[in-house]
Amino acid sequence: MRAIAQAVLVTASFVFGIGQPSAATFTVVTGALVGGFTPPTGCNFKLDGDIQPGDLAKLASARAQVEQLIARRLGNDASMAEQWKANSPVLCLNSRGGNFAEGLRIAKFLMNDVDGTVTTYVMNRAECYSACGLIFLAGQIHDRGGEDYPSRYLHVGGRLGFHAPYLVEPAEPDDQKKYSRRDMANVFKLAIRSVTDAIELFDRRTYGGPGLNDDNRPWVNASLFIEMLRKGPDELFAIDTVGKSGRWGINLVGVKEVGVLNTKALQRACDNVYSWEGDSDGTSGEEQLYFKPLPPSDPVFNRLKRVKGVSLFEFQVVRSYNYCAVQAASSPTPKVENLIIKLYRGQSPDNLDLSNGGYEVPLWAAAFLPSTPLRNLLGK
Repeated sequence: MRAIAQAVLVTASFVFGIGQPSAATFTVVTGALVGGFTPPTGCNFKLDGDIQPGDLAKLASARAQVEQLIARRLGNDASMAEQWKANSPVLCLNSRGGNFAEGLRIAKFLMNDVDGTVTTYVMNRAECYSACGLIFLAGQIHDRGGEDYPSRYLHVGGRLGFHAPYLVEPAEPDDQKKYSRRDMANVFKLAIRSVTDAIELFDRRTYGGPGLNDDNRPWVNASLFIEMLRKGPDELFAIDTVGKSGRWGINLVGVKEVGVLNTKALQRACDNVYSWEGDSDGTSGEEQLYFKPLPPSDPVFNRLKRVKGVSLFEFQVVRSYNYCAVQAASSPTPKVENLIIKLYRGQSPDNLDLSNGGYEVPLWAAAFLPSTPLRNLLGK
């Protein structure tokens, strides 16, 4: 009976997928850029297939190969900036899940080992579910200023999702499926401990980041795990809308090009960022937006007279104001490339300083309704 209990414990895992599982493979892309190219346009190495015990060692080996390859390509004359940029090579993920405990071990390696830092990326048409999702969440950057913050990207044509644990029983010929209460209790404890370990790992705090209000925030808000635990083995909590991606700090790639964003769209972007910092998806189309546009005649705009193309919005709260300054940055083609959003909480018009800090929203997805499906943003 003890042997049966051990077998059950080993195979207690988060698994999601259709059809027969395929063991994960790790491939180093020898012709890729040296790493650190964000948003990612390719991969330094890839994980394909279902995650199984022993995959951490395979991933660590592939990561070491990537580091050696990058070092050879950089040579001895690389600048400090180039070296720091190469410290977070891109790991592309395509996996329907697998062994949760192994996925968690890989996530811990990526989060805590100085040699494990990667940017994670789910490419167009790729899938990343369950245990793979944990690995995805562990993507990060250590920059040369000492800052440490998430670096994870989802192509709007890819799929990312999470669900609660369930038990995969051993299928050996002599197995009569007779388990004691202690066996089942141990499996239950293992599942609970695995979930709490994941929540604890991702409760780690950011140190700095690209946004004005990014410092000392949870790596992943625990609300994601609440949603995950609501889903059974045949269900999936998918990151499939603008609101979900923004709420849980998932950067988007592959969003269609737009040429103009009107005032309402910029106002929506301010509301979305404000909501995401407060751990909610954002307001629906029927609800009134928090931030109201300030006219150029407002005295606050005197601080912006040297900045071209900035729109300013105000949200009055008890005894103070929240301000949001939005600037659409154009690419060489005159398409909107991204939005630079500066969100200031608890300020007064007299001490507002719009020249310091900012919250740069990747591309312009923040300007859409939170309920907008990511597939609707897919570019050509």
